[in-house]
Amino acid sequence: MRNISRQIYFYDTKLKTYDKVKNSFIEVSDFQEDITKLFDSLDELQYDKKDLQNSRYLQKANGTYDFIKSMK
Repeated sequence: MRNISRQIYFYDTKLKTYDKVKNSFIEVSDFQEDITKLFDSLDELQYDKKDLQNSRYLQKANGTYDFIKSMK
C-alpha cells in the first residue's frame, strides 16, 4: 500500500468592504447573508484541473493543487 502525505489548512473568514473616503478596508459587522452568498457561489465551482479559472483547484508553484471545500 502506498503512503500519501497530506496537509489540511483551515481558514477563518472575515468580510471587509472598501471605504473610499478613509482609503481603507472596514470589517462588515453584519456579514452573514453576504458570506453565505460568497460560499454558495464557491459551491457552484467544479473540481476541474483543466479549467483552473472556473475551478475549486488552485495550482501551486511546486505542481501540487489546493482546493476549496466549504463546510456548512
